Amino acid sequence: MIQFQLNKASYTPLYKQLALEFVRQIREGIMLPGTQMPSEREISDIFKVSRTTARQAIDELVIQSFVYREQGKGTFVADPGMRDLMGFTSFSGHMRTLGHVPSSKILQKKIIKPDEKLRAILRLEVGENVLLLERVRMADDKPMALQYSHIPEKLVPGLVDEDLTDKSLFDILKNRYFIFPTWSEAKVEANVLWEHDAEELDLEVNSPCLIVRGLTYTDTFDVVESVKTIYRGGLTLHIGRQKMLI
Repeated sequence: MIQFQLNKASYTPLYKQLALEFVRQIREGIMLPGTQMPSEREISDIFKVSRTTARQAIDELVIQSFVYREQGKGTFVADPGMRDLMGFTSFSGHMRTLGHVPSSKILQKKIIKPDEKLRAILRLEVGENVLLLERVRMADDKPMALQYSHIPEKLVPGLVDEDLTDKSLFDILKNRYFIFPTWSEAKVEANVLWEHDAEELDLEVNSPCLIVRGLTYTDTFDVVESVKTIYRGGLTLHIGRQKMLI
């Protein structure tokens, strides 16, 4: 590991600065697969941060599958194959991995003016607009989820006119706009379906569902997307390394 300086005046939290630098060193081969990570205490001592900050940085790397923990031994850099399998993936990519054919039905696709809360979440200036994309996400033509995505318009000029019916949004971001979604964070809650959501998912009102509210970032922690996904009950979801049955 090459030591580095944290910018304590930055708006980026210290734990994310730590995680980002470790990711860079892992990707550039400075920290090879199987290398043992410094302990929380060592990170705290080296970078003059709290143990909580050190723990958050390591947790972030574990969630994104750049490192893994072995009980009683420590934390180690993961093999790239493990990252590809367990790490960040899109809905379309995940469905293909499971052997299904993904598709989408577009319900809304328009440019909107964000309210103050959404503008703050997406780190926008006053006057900047947002692309709203509402889709039913399907596997083998069966509705799996209802998804509301909000993306800064300045990142995706012209996307509002694109036919996204059977296309992966993340593939378009990478191939057309050279935006590479890398990190995500999410909050999960159990709930029941309201009338509109139930109708689109072909379920009864008040059927159980799981709501995942998340943010997607580039590898430099620029916000790409704020997304709310409502999953039908009876699915097994993989969020980071966590498996959830709903």
